Amino acid sequence: MVLCFNVGVYAAYALAATEVSYTKPGTSTTISVKDALDELNKKVPTKSIGDEVTVGGEQFYVLEWDNNCDTVNLISKYNLNKAGTAQQNAACRTTACAFSSTNYWSSSFTSSPFNLNDFIGYKATDAIGKAKSYGRSKGAVSSRLLSYEEANALKAKKDSNTKIDAMYRGTANSEGYLFYWLGSAGATNAVWASGRHRRQLAQHHLHNQRRHRGAPSYNSLKV
Repeated sequence: MVLCFNVGVYAAYALAATEVSYTKPGTSTTISVKDALDELNKKVPTKSIGDEVTVGGEQFYVLEWDNNCDTVNLISKYNLNKAGTAQQNAACRTTACAFSSTNYWSSSFTSSPFNLNDFIGYKATDAIGKAKSYGRSKGAVSSRLLSYEEANALKAKKDSNTKIDAMYRGTANSEGYLFYWLGSAGATNAVWASGRHRRQLAQHHLHNQRRHRGAPSYNSLKV
C-alpha cells in the first residue's frame, strides 16, 4: 500500500505569510512567518528510497521523498491483514483476499496495465477499498495499491540496490518474500500481482486469493 504525506506546513503561504512576522523565542530577532517556515523546512530530514520510517506505530519503506514537492510516498513493510486494518508479518495465505467480487472495469478496459486505483466501482471490502480505508485511518491524504509501473520500476533497480531489493521482494516478511495485488488490471477479468521468490509480475484472476500491500499518503509526517 502506498501512502503520501506532507513534510511541511505551508498554509501560511496562501495567507500572505510574508506580511506576518513574529519575534523568535529567546531573541530579539523579528522574522516573517514565511522565512520561519522556510527555516523549518530545511530541518526536515531527507530520506532515500528504501529507507524505513515509522508512522502510527507501523513500519513503511520510502518509495519517494521530495522535500521540494512537500510530499513523501511510502509503501507498507508488510501486507495488510484480511480486514485491511493493520499490517501483519504473516505466513503464506494468512492475509490473502480476493481483489474484487466483480470485474467492474471490464467495459472501460483499454489496454494493460489499466489503472484501477482511481477507477470508480470498487467496494469498501475490495482490495483497493481496504487500502484506501487503511490510509485514512493513518491520516493519509490519499491511499492506494502499488501500480504495475511502480512495481516494474522497482524490479529494474533491485539488483543494484540492496534496500530497494528488500523493499521490492519483501524480504523482512517471515517467509522471506511478499505476494500481493497491484492496482492495475491486465485484462477485463485479470489483475496484476507480484510473484513469489524472484518477484516476477503476473496476471491473476480477480477472485484468486492474494495478499494486498498498500501505498498511503499522509499529512504532517514525523520521523
